[in-house]
Amino acid sequence: YHQMMRERLFKLESILNEIMQYSKNAKLEVEHKSIHLREQINRVLTDVQYLEGASRIKITVDVADDLSMVTDPMRIGIILNNLISNAYKYSDLTKENPYITIRAVKTDREVTISIEDNGEGIDKIHQEKIFSMFYRATARSTGSGLGLYLVKESISKLGGAVRLTSEYGKGTLFTVVLPAS
Repeated sequence: YHQMMRERLFKLESILNEIMQYSKNAKLEVEHKSIHLREQINRVLTDVQYLEGASRIKITVDVADDLSMVTDPMRIGIILNNLISNAYKYSDLTKENPYITIRAVKTDREVTISIEDNGEGIDKIHQEKIFSMFYRATARSTGSGLGLYLVKESISKLGGAVRLTSEYGKGTLFTVVLPAS
């Protein structure tokens, strides 16, 4: 019973955090600060390293140590946290070499961040709806259905765009394009 209570409390805490993120994203003005993207990614990776099966997943981070950008730290945190944690949650641990690859490239005008995995993938029938509020594309989902909605809304507030490429059973690639400054 204690384990069930603990799991429910963690789920409730997660839902409350997502609602708080939604509220902040909707109401707060965009803040412009210089951030080091690699540091932001490393923070998220530290937070998710204890998820079930995480030790089996090969993580590759192809982001220059000095890649900086002027953006809203809170919103970039929402984007990275949701996309990276989803890559972990929906990994396919039955595969011989599960992986997550995080890349970022900066040009004069934009920063492109990609998060790719060879996890379970997203079926075509769900792909148009995954950024909708409260939508969950799989029965395996334990979340509220707010995560990818928050990603889309945060990217929109920053003046960027997100693309999804996924094949069910093979994996998923999210590509986020944000203004460089």
